[in-house]
Amino acid sequence: MKAYIILAAVPVLLVSVLAVSFVSAHGWFKISSENFTEHKSVMFEQKAALLGISVEDMKNAWAEGKNFHELMEESGLTKDELKAGMKERMEARMAEHLQSLVDEGVITQKQADERSESIGERKGFKRGFPHGFGHWQK
Repeated sequence: MKAYIILAAVPVLLVSVLAVSFVSAHGWFKISSENFTEHKSVMFEQKAALLGISVEDMKNAWAEGKNFHELMEESGLTKDELKAGMKERMEARMAEHLQSLVDEGVITQKQADERSESIGERKGFKRGFPHGFGHWQK
């Protein structure tokens, strides 16, 4: 009987160790209060801007447990309109990032223009990043 208990405990212990390792490796225990607060603030601002509502309304909806899809429907936006807004904001952010690289002397304006053009020619994004180094698109 003791052998069965020991044999049953080994997989449980192994799964527990793996779960803790996974969580620890992904930094879930490492996020500071300041980083968490900053992340949530940016999230509220970005989602409110996409939906065309105030940040305060976004926070209230979040507190009520509404999800983004429900808010999108309430705001009257279609998925295509939302996608277009997201694409527009992403392109503006990319232009800002490229310009900061030029301003800091990391890349030339010509390189920034070429990168911007190459990103625009691509069809899609993978996990929020334009296909580029290591992400060949077929």
